[in-house]
Amino acid sequence: MRRGLIVGVGLVQALLTSQATAQKITPRFAWPANTVAEISGGGYSITERNGQRDSTSRATTSTLDVRAHPDGFLITSGPTSGAMIDLGATTEGASMEALLRARSSYIVDREGTFLRLDDIDAVKRRADSAMAPMLERMSGMSPGLAQSMREANSEATLNAGARYGWQQLVGSIFGRSWALGDSLRSSFQQPMPGAPGASLVQLLTVTYTGVIACPAESGARTCWQFDSRTEMDMSAVRVSVRRMLADMGMTDPNAADQVPIPETTMKGSIVVDAATGRPLQVTSSASSRMNAMAAGMDLSFSTRYQSTVSYRWRPLD
Repeated sequence: MRRGLIVGVGLVQALLTSQATAQKITPRFAWPANTVAEISGGGYSITERNGQRDSTSRATTSTLDVRAHPDGFLITSGPTSGAMIDLGATTEGASMEALLRARSSYIVDREGTFLRLDDIDAVKRRADSAMAPMLERMSGMSPGLAQSMREANSEATLNAGARYGWQQLVGSIFGRSWALGDSLRSSFQQPMPGAPGASLVQLLTVTYTGVIACPAESGARTCWQFDSRTEMDMSAVRVSVRRMLADMGMTDPNAADQVPIPETTMKGSIVVDAATGRPLQVTSSASSRMNAMAAGMDLSFSTRYQSTVSYRWRPLD
């Protein structure tokens, strides 16, 4: 009887192992060249400040086209319209709107690994133009502060930011096999404007959540879903705030603890075509909350954001 039980348990374990192996996937980058995705969707944001509530809903449109390149593929994104930020009527708003409406190109190799921005000089000019009004208002800043602001638009930082955007979209899923529930963790570091030598660190976790029904009219037969979570490394934020305050002449080691810092979490899910690794649908959400005292006043702030966008792929004209 005991031997039969052991054999039965062994068969069950073998079956479960076989099923787990069968569930493993190995996404490959197989985006066809000379194709374009029409990206459309919508979303909403809700913001509350000291009891006052404001909500915004917008539709967004953009494009993503793919062409062959000697090093792999040239991917061009933009222009983007309807981005859910308050551009306002300020000079900064006009600069940011121009930045969003511009097109940006980057190169990935044949395995889907990000290599570099293709138009780095143009991207840098646009980023510098967007930051110029702020730098002009802060013309009396210290040399160290001015240098840290410039580093935020350096070629290295812009390339790193573009790579991180690619990783958030699909870049992190290629080059490995995934079992159901597997996660991959990575980080992105960028200079903190206004804090010489300090950095902001974002932590990205991507998890394979299984086979999912493909979006209607996508033409795909099998689709996989990956979920993501992005959080700020708060310990690194505190270090950066201390350095910023020190550059401003505030040497009290406890001063940084009095600076209110929003707690922000971003989540997302992406549906990809199993045959090509192309994105078909992306859902994003973010929440940020802060409660603090400043100048004897109770400051309360929270915001929530959610959007869903669809990618409709077709051959380039």
